[in-house]
Amino acid sequence: MKQFHLVCLTLFLASFALASNEDDTEDITAVCTYFYNEVCGTNLESPEPVVNENGYYVLDLESYKTALGKTGLFTAAFIESRDIIFADCKAGLEQEKLTPEQVWEGGIEMNAPSGCPFDYSYYFNAQEDPDGFRLENTTIDGTTATTELRYYSGNWTWSVYLAIELKKIDGKWYINKADRLEKEDE
Repeated sequence: MKQFHLVCLTLFLASFALASNEDDTEDITAVCTYFYNEVCGTNLESPEPVVNENGYYVLDLESYKTALGKTGLFTAAFIESRDIIFADCKAGLEQEKLTPEQVWEGGIEMNAPSGCPFDYSYYFNAQEDPDGFRLENTTIDGTTATTELRYYSGNWTWSVYLAIELKKIDGKWYINKADRLEKEDE
């Protein structure tokens, strides 16, 4: 009889874990879909250049990080890592001391220093928006998950991969990292 109860308990716990994993997969898909639709290819993708009190373009990282935080989509570590991601752009703008008059023709997008993603999508790594995406190779290990978000254009003739790391905090999934992944199409 004890073996029967042990088998029943094991089956119950296994079915609970499976259901929990399916719920996590659905939640991760929802978070990544929101990221794709509301962040990638929008003004939330990278910080905007603004003119400071001295008349020079600078990178408005603080407003950008505040906007990211308001989405409820990212961990604090992800938001703070934007300082590193856009450090070259910020330094280049500070060094160049570009004024609106200097960049009138073509705008800041065409005259920005190297490393500034003003004329292309940072996450798409292109000027054109893709046609869609799918998640591949999703793994869940407790409160950490990884997945590959694959953008495509046309009939999968062009793809860009993002390696997404998620953390589950207080029962909710958040994006902790989103880095372009160098990967050949299969």
